[in-house]
Amino acid sequence: MTAELLRPTTLPPLTLRGPLAAWATAFAGLPPGLAAEEDATLQQLGLRVEPTSPGARAVEALLGAPLPTTASTSTAADGVDVVWLGPDEWLVVSRAPLGVAALREAVAASGGTVVDVSAQRTTLRLRGEHVPDLLAGGCPVDLHPSVFGPGTAVQTSVAQIGVLLLARAPGGTDVTLLVRSSFAGALADWVLDAAVELTPTPDEPTTDEPTTDEQERA
Repeated sequence: MTAELLRPTTLPPLTLRGPLAAWATAFAGLPPGLAAEEDATLQQLGLRVEPTSPGARAVEALLGAPLPTTASTSTAADGVDVVWLGPDEWLVVSRAPLGVAALREAVAASGGTVVDVSAQRTTLRLRGEHVPDLLAGGCPVDLHPSVFGPGTAVQTSVAQIGVLLLARAPGGTDVTLLVRSSFAGALADWVLDAAVELTPTPDEPTTDEPTTDEQERA
């Protein structure tokens, strides 16, 4: 019996599952003009360094993107987004793994820090012409194209859930929401519930079809 217990066990390979994996089927049923998709594979790094220091310049060279110094903005280059969080704080979001050790070494002499916070948040991408209508019901940010376009990154709330909102296209038709993993499910439920109002019903007349009252008057 002891030999049986000590025998090595072959485990199946691990599969990466984001906090919103269980919502994927529901997202696929969203109405036309609205798409939602989680991407839990992005690397996220918390960066702190004095923006005028040599460490900041070294990090910019490694990332290939400048550190934004204006509130509610971001910069991007080669699949990397650098999001302003504070005067000396940024969130680096990357599609490909970054050399964390090299980044830490770059800021060390300037008293900076680099921390991997990938497990802290997941990302929800919303795309389509109805995204602004959806967000208008739960987000206070002005999504007009004149003030909300690529390079805008706002710390705000959606349905009273704290998020980081990144613009991918003017007017809010393509956005990325970074949300704490523990609140991701609540955000997904709100998106699905709010989308019901954007779903056309078979009985709903189009603007070209006369209503019943108009038919009776005719």
